[in-house]
Amino acid sequence: MRKHLIICLLFCLMATSSLYGQHYGGLNKPRLTVFIAVDGLQAEHLALLWNFFERGGLKRLVGSGFYTPNGYCNYLPAGKAADYASLLTGTVPYYHGIVGEKIYSITHDDAVSIVADDNYHGIATDSGVSPKNLLATTVADELKLTSPHSKVYAIGLRAEETVMMAGHLADGAIWLDKNGRLASSDYYKLLPLWASDVNNTLMDNFLNSKWRPMYALHSYLFAPAEAVGTGTDYAFYTPSPTMSMADRVRNFRGTPYANTLIKDLAIRALKAESLGSDAATDMLCLQFSAQPVGQTTAEFAMAEKEDLYLNLDRDIRILLAAIDETVGAENTLFVLSGNQTERYSHTTLADKRINSGQFNARRAMALLNSYLMAKFGQGRWVSNYYARQITLNRGLIEKNRLHQADVEQCVVDFLLEFQGVHTAYTSSQIMAASGLPTDMPVRMRNSFFRHRSGDVVFTLLPGWVEVNDKGEHIGVAGCTDIYFPVAISGLKIIPNNTEPTVFISDIAPAICRIMQIPLPNGCIGRMIELNSAPEK
Repeated sequence: MRKHLIICLLFCLMATSSLYGQHYGGLNKPRLTVFIAVDGLQAEHLALLWNFFERGGLKRLVGSGFYTPNGYCNYLPAGKAADYASLLTGTVPYYHGIVGEKIYSITHDDAVSIVADDNYHGIATDSGVSPKNLLATTVADELKLTSPHSKVYAIGLRAEETVMMAGHLADGAIWLDKNGRLASSDYYKLLPLWASDVNNTLMDNFLNSKWRPMYALHSYLFAPAEAVGTGTDYAFYTPSPTMSMADRVRNFRGTPYANTLIKDLAIRALKAESLGSDAATDMLCLQFSAQPVGQTTAEFAMAEKEDLYLNLDRDIRILLAAIDETVGAENTLFVLSGNQTERYSHTTLADKRINSGQFNARRAMALLNSYLMAKFGQGRWVSNYYARQITLNRGLIEKNRLHQADVEQCVVDFLLEFQGVHTAYTSSQIMAASGLPTDMPVRMRNSFFRHRSGDVVFTLLPGWVEVNDKGEHIGVAGCTDIYFPVAISGLKIIPNNTEPTVFISDIAPAICRIMQIPLPNGCIGRMIELNSAPEK
């Protein structure tokens, strides 16, 4: 009996070893995985500038492996943090819990960052953060759980996206804080020396640099959006000495120097941490941007965006060359992805006489609260609003002996009278949604997480944007379907001849299979078909 049991155990171990030893698409396990997310990256822009890119940068990532311009989100736009979480968990906000950049906090009676956590302290920042609200494991988490000796670092432009890339178990998460310094949280133990050194020596130079064109202005496909200076004194952007540090940092993130900073930090991490130097796969997650100062759309017709792409291409070429030198392309898996970005600005659509408009949420919520007071009595009926999600005052509803569902339906009925509002649903209606993954109610349900999302959620018509009292674009875009490019290269992956549609949740399982680790525990994605070069 005992001998039979031992034989069965050996058979199970052999089967398990065989399963994880199989090469996904004939690919060997990488020594280093580099995940590159570029805010605002669009397939149309890559095609337009293809002949202007150098061979070793974006052209290499896109042209030397699997590529599709048809990355698709099976949930409604919910901000960059939600997109990054979905990219690396292989699931949607309905499961991973990241429903936006901010959520309502009862403690603060206000919307706070989705990563804010008072249980931890900031490093080089006054804000403590953690991934506590990320309820599913990420690719990085599964790597660390499977291979504790593997090293994982995430470097980004903002805390929210960086924490989503780092997950729960990363060795380090570094981002550019609003105070103009590279920062982290003691959740991730410390700020690496190679990052703190930049704070001490280079950050002021970065933040105070003028953004000058990479080439002569006449060589660009488009004219600048704003003319500043002439001849050699020309600059796309010049930081003002009277500008607050928060504004200076926000603008800096929309210049090429922000991408250069991320590239420099990535190379520092690569060398200081000896990433990819042994058999334990390491992972480096990076956030870049293709959105110029003051722009949140994918609109291209401006020299500033063209210049930003060309500088990004150069920075990626330098980064890939450094990886080739230390790890080797044959040992490295590269993943490039965009995220959900609005195609055109409200101004452009209005100028072209295409349906568009501006929705002022603060005024709308004031009118909504006045309507509810007239109907149900005095009080603050709307507790909070953020990104088209309305949270109602449950205590006031109970005090007035009203049914939550009845008040929610009144809100829906009132909202649908607003110009620019397309749909509005109560939380119960959203939770009951069913149908195809591309159906609006299903995508809304996939964007929803109970107790974090609002009691009532609404959408705007295509072309409509949400603005504040200053007319500044805030929140997420009023779009229905948004596509973004996805590229997987390195190792022995060869170019594909098709352009399949892949869901955002399909990317994580592909990475995990290549790295030979389990899928994230909330993963709903399907496998992406990859082709590899035959063995010689």
